[in-house]
Amino acid sequence: MYGFVHFLTLGGFMKFTVEDKVFETLDTVCFAVVVAHEADNTVHNLKIQQLLEENILLC
Repeated sequence: MYGFVHFLTLGGFMKFTVEDKVFETLDTVCFAVVVAHEADNTVHNLKIQQLLEENILLC
């Protein structure tokens, strides 16, 4: 589906859009946005990984 999901950064804000074609093709698709303030993304964080996995199961 490359090209049907778009990220755009404007003035420090990110806009995430998905074209309707994605939902027409993949009717059960699920997207999530994770915001983490003051997170160190240079190392693997097991707690963040655990939270992500737990929440994926809830989708």
